Amino acid sequence: MTTVVRAKADGTFEEVSAHKLRRKQRGKRSDKKNMRKHIDMSAVEDAIDQRRFEERTGADDLKSKSDDQLFQLDTGSAPAAKPVRLGRKARAASKVLRVDQVVAPNPNIKPVVSLPKKNTEYSLEKEIKAKKIKPAQPNTAAPPSQEEEADPETTVWDETQEDPTNGNPFLQHLQPSSVAIPDSVHKPHASKTKVVEPCHPGQSYNPLATDHHSLLETATDIEVKAERARNRVRKQLPENLSKSASNYKMMEQLQEGLSEFVQPITLEEQDAKSASNQDDDEDEDDAEAAKRQDIKSKRKERSEAAKQHDERVAAHRAKKSQAKLAKDLDRLDAINSEIRNAERKQRTKATARAAVKAQRQLEPRKLSKYEFKKPKPEIKLTEELEGSLRRLAPEGNLVKDRLNNLVMRNIVEYRREANPRRRYQQKEVTTRSRKNFELQFDLNKEQAKRSAKAQEAEEALELKRQEKKQVDRLARLTQRQKHNKHKAKRNGGTSGSNAAKSAKLSKM
Repeated sequence: MTTVVRAKADGTFEEVSAHKLRRKQRGKRSDKKNMRKHIDMSAVEDAIDQRRFEERTGADDLKSKSDDQLFQLDTGSAPAAKPVRLGRKARAASKVLRVDQVVAPNPNIKPVVSLPKKNTEYSLEKEIKAKKIKPAQPNTAAPPSQEEEADPETTVWDETQEDPTNGNPFLQHLQPSSVAIPDSVHKPHASKTKVVEPCHPGQSYNPLATDHHSLLETATDIEVKAERARNRVRKQLPENLSKSASNYKMMEQLQEGLSEFVQPITLEEQDAKSASNQDDDEDEDDAEAAKRQDIKSKRKERSEAAKQHDERVAAHRAKKSQAKLAKDLDRLDAINSEIRNAERKQRTKATARAAVKAQRQLEPRKLSKYEFKKPKPEIKLTEELEGSLRRLAPEGNLVKDRLNNLVMRNIVEYRREANPRRRYQQKEVTTRSRKNFELQFDLNKEQAKRSAKAQEAEEALELKRQEKKQVDRLARLTQRQKHNKHKAKRNGGTSGSNAAKSAKLSKM
């Protein structure tokens, strides 16, 4: 009987008889009964038996369960004790108060861990090496040496870059050059302004009297300076004059002092003056002809006189310098005192310049087209102070304060707020808790007085208008009566109609 070696799934080999490897007879596939007869169901039956065995022994449940359900970690600790029921007083004593809960540390916040100490010497050297700026490279490259020979391995197909200078040192600007970075780029402007500037002690809700008075004095000084600037501008403005009045005033100013010097000229004086002018012209012509003849003879005299003048000036200067030197030797003490005074003035000027420089470091730089102006301090008058924070009306804005601090430290440029466009006017309402009823009563009283005064003034103005109308009417009537009388006299008598009209007018 022949055998055949067959490999298993686990990698081993087995000998199997050859007749087992023959193809099994399947039978007819069209007949279902024949198919059931020739199908091998042994593997299915074995699997069903294995499944039933696992269900009986419980091995199937072990496969589906997790490790936590199958195993338990034995820590060796004692079993937990049963909770003891406490009484009412014991529970109240063990309860944590709200005050203690607020003061107690938050368990969600992690504790601050101290970092390990760094080796300062090593870290400083490392930072210096990291921040070290390379030295600026020269703008022009060195001209190529003429001794360099061409590479013998290059061929016509190699890519070669042509030199635009061709060894000419006058054309070095055609080559690409490296631009040196200035040191000021890496040095930002140091601002002396503090990150969080403390407020004035007088701005407290319950300040000391001295601090509050000092704050009021500073605010008053700011307002006084602003008022002086406004008054100075008002004084420089021209007066509100009409055009005719301003022209009259200008003519008066132009005509001042002219009457003393200007006198009227008669016709006889004009004729005499014209005749004398003609004689003077003839004399001038004769004099010019004589001068031309004497020009040559006077040139030598002028040159000699100029030389003598230069010599006299040089001698006078030498004499003056010697006299000054002798005088300075006599007044050495005075010169030393003058030098000391000059040095003292220079020192005072230097200290003043240093103070101005320090003050400028506290002020912001102009990073935009608008100039930053420090906001006015927020103040409360003495009668507006409150003893409690609950009754104090809030003022100011922390966001604006932070933004102003960034501007003062030259981190953000200063910008102005855009003009808001509102469709409807914004209403301001004061809540009842912030309302000062006594002040409101006084304001209402003053407003009533002002309205009463305005009404009285309007009534008086209306009476004046009525009186003026009556006066104008009477004036027109009298003028008409005079006109009628004059007309009647001119016509030789008054007619009945005119008399009746005049009687009517007089009655009116």
